[in-house]
Amino acid sequence: MAVLELSGVSKHFGAIQALTDVSLSLRAGEVVGLMGDNGAGKSTLVKIVAGNFRPSHGEIRFEGEAVHFHRPIDARAVGIESAYSMVDLVGEEASFRDPAGSLAALAERTARTWSH
Repeated sequence: MAVLELSGVSKHFGAIQALTDVSLSLRAGEVVGLMGDNGAGKSTLVKIVAGNFRPSHGEIRFEGEAVHFHRPIDARAVGIESAYSMVDLVGEEASFRDPAGSLAALAERTARTWSH
């Protein structure tokens, strides 16, 4: 079962369509990298999941239940937090030649931190 699911999430700011029909499903323990061109909507998507923005359309489900995050504290209450541009979390294992290995190192380090 997915821990976090987004279905048909869209966001517009007036006439500007920032996201269109995004669907995503994340399982427990999964590490995901979000990449895209400038202006592709990455930050907007993260801000929706983290409770900074409300989606214009679509649904967010956490552990199977529909959720509505109105503020970051609402997302934080279920364990969702965002960290922006914190490359130092990965440390010396970081490599632009091996992003999957860097993400694995980050996941391992994060799991050790959360388990203590």
